[in-house]
Amino acid sequence: AEYKLQRFMAQDAVVSAQSSRDVVALRSAVMRASRLGIDQDTMDMARHSLQVLSTEEMLQIAMRNNVTGHLQKCIDVAQVRGADSELIKKAQAMMDKSLAERNLYAIMGGSEEKKVEKLTQAIEEATTAGVSPEEIEEAKQMLETEKERAKEKEASKEKPQIDEVESRLRTAINLQETGALLKAIKLAKRSDDAVRENPEYAVGRCTHEESIKEAEQLVAFLEVDLQLPRAIKSRDQQKGNKL
Repeated sequence: AEYKLQRFMAQDAVVSAQSSRDVVALRSAVMRASRLGIDQDTMDMARHSLQVLSTEEMLQIAMRNNVTGHLQKCIDVAQVRGADSELIKKAQAMMDKSLAERNLYAIMGGSEEKKVEKLTQAIEEATTAGVSPEEIEEAKQMLETEKERAKEKEASKEKPQIDEVESRLRTAINLQETGALLKAIKLAKRSDDAVRENPEYAVGRCTHEESIKEAEQLVAFLEVDLQLPRAIKSRDQQKGNKL
């Protein structure tokens, strides 16, 4: 009679702990009931309930610690074991928020490649996941800065690049000064040689054959123009000596 009473009390304790969803009480009750050998169906249900409650307990601890890798594993286990759906939803929301926040800061501190695109998407995901308004605002300010930077970069691409070699040649030709012309011609020839010999250097550059030819012709003309008065003077001196 005493044994039957103990079994009845053990079974009652199991049912009561299940109803109250008290994982500590249920764990103790299941251990005691297992020793006394209560009804098998009741034991099976109690053990299942204990597994579910233990899983929920583990999930709640993971949520407090908020370590994303461990939290995700606990969510997966909770889904398989049929834990409370609202608790799982809350844990998933926390997980999504942590990942979105981490992704947002990674992109904010990351490389410049496609930053406007990536940051725009990260802000949308972070807003949906419930990341704090302060963090969202900080990211939006950076996004505006990146947009301006991207515009400036695009505008600089559209501007034609100045050919310094060609510019120097044209300046020397306009000045019509032999020394400046010779220096500009020398520089242009070196640049053209580098363009022909080095494919990497040649990107975005051209040769200057026409301008070099024009400059060399001008040098020749200036030399003749300079030497002509000397020749006339020399000839006049020779005539004077003969007289």
